[in-house]
Amino acid sequence: MKRKLLKQIRTEWRSNLWLGLELMIISVVLWYICTQAGLTLYAVLTPSGVETDNCFRISLGYLEPGEEGYVVPPTEGMSEEEAAAAPDRQKREEFLALVSRLKERRELEAVAYGSFGPYTLSFYGMGWQPVVNKTDSVDFLVFSNTIEISPEYALVFRLRGAGGETPARVAELLRNGKSLITANLAEAIGGIADRDIVNMELQTDPRYGDVKKSMVGMLTPAIKRSDYEYPRHATMFRPVADPAEMRFFDYEEVFVRAKEGEAPGMLGRLKKDFGKLSIGNLFVKDIKDYDNIRRSSQKTDRATFRNLVFCIFFLMATVFLGLLGTFWFRTQQRVREVAVRKVSGATDWNIFRRLIGEGLLILCFASVPAVAVDAWLTYRQLNPAMNIFEKDVWAWTWWIAGIVFLLMSLMIVTGIWFPARKAMRVEPADILRSE
Repeated sequence: MKRKLLKQIRTEWRSNLWLGLELMIISVVLWYICTQAGLTLYAVLTPSGVETDNCFRISLGYLEPGEEGYVVPPTEGMSEEEAAAAPDRQKREEFLALVSRLKERRELEAVAYGSFGPYTLSFYGMGWQPVVNKTDSVDFLVFSNTIEISPEYALVFRLRGAGGETPARVAELLRNGKSLITANLAEAIGGIADRDIVNMELQTDPRYGDVKKSMVGMLTPAIKRSDYEYPRHATMFRPVADPAEMRFFDYEEVFVRAKEGEAPGMLGRLKKDFGKLSIGNLFVKDIKDYDNIRRSSQKTDRATFRNLVFCIFFLMATVFLGLLGTFWFRTQQRVREVAVRKVSGATDWNIFRRLIGEGLLILCFASVPAVAVDAWLTYRQLNPAMNIFEKDVWAWTWWIAGIVFLLMSLMIVTGIWFPARKAMRVEPADILRSE
């Protein structure tokens, strides 16, 4: 039967050549669309790495000199340098007093602070390299989004280790002064340094002064800054016990997690206690739950995602309907051939096999140059997955090409099956008599 199919395809080579060319173009177009669709689904379905249910963000403000109610920090008996630092010292003390007051509330499970909270699209890039002996030389830096946090940050947002370690274990590790890094950062540093990243001491580039050091204590899953973001950013959580040692931290935010069952009404109770939470020049400006923060911060991303999904669905539907229609029309034009085969003694199943086998065989011939074009696009770095999964981009290429082949096969079988069934219900004598 294979030889007969090949002979028939060769006999009708003109029409089959154009059909094969059409299938090749459709395959490449679908490959690109499906790659983008796969990346979009991957971004949305991948966990963010944090849990924000029952969490709230308390935004703080400070009275400035000259404003009503401003408390002048005491400077009596201080040197000129100490007096100049008095406002910052007072701000730190008031901030820590507020954190302590929040920790006393029975309905709160954990209280923390940090340079960035979840759903903040800021990226503070800092280059890290292994600490080595003077006789060794390390000339590479791996940049990561460095987030400085208090140890309780792991309890508020339920940070877990890559091995399933609990938030309590992660918080204990942070209290011991060790940092958390995401698995992609560990892979980058460990691969270059050619040694295990856990318990490795890292430092910033000493050529730029103010060297910061950090001991890696645990790996975490990838952390996303948005539900719609690809989890590609390398991240380090560096513990800082004293907020005064944090860079780019202006004592403007505190993060809290309510205990189970306490979240309903929590927002109202905290807002009602605005006055009780004020200390000196520090006051509470606003309190928001993280469900509202997530919705407002991702409004644009959500609209972009919805439009992208609509465009992908529309393009795929258009391509599929065109492919379905091509083979539907092609099969309808072969009713006389079906009748002749039935008169010659062919069964319905034999006719089905021949028609479907012919369509799939043409698809196989067309897929060879189509996959070659897919590979060329990947080689030329025109694959949509290149900037996101550079190491696995070839795996994405082959997997998507296989998925496209299966989808097109399904459309071809569907486009042949139904008109072929309809053609075989007609009496062969009626068709041949009309001819």
